[in-house]
Amino acid sequence: KYQKISEIDYLSLLNLYNKRLYNRGVSSKYQYEGYDVEGKIIQVDIDGLLQIEIEGIIRKVDLKGIIYKL
Repeated sequence: KYQKISEIDYLSLLNLYNKRLYNRGVSSKYQYEGYDVEGKIIQVDIDGLLQIEIEGIIRKVDLKGIIYKL
């Protein structure tokens, strides 16, 4: 069932988005700050930044600041 965005509060919409987030919770390879790293996407935060765990540290990253490696 589709609802108008105005009928859904922002936090509910963010929660729905995070549930469907590609590769969420899956260890994957990325390029971050010029280095090849392995990380796990945690979620998109309320400020729109991606939370990703890299080397045991949760970092907040702009989507332009990280590249998914195939």
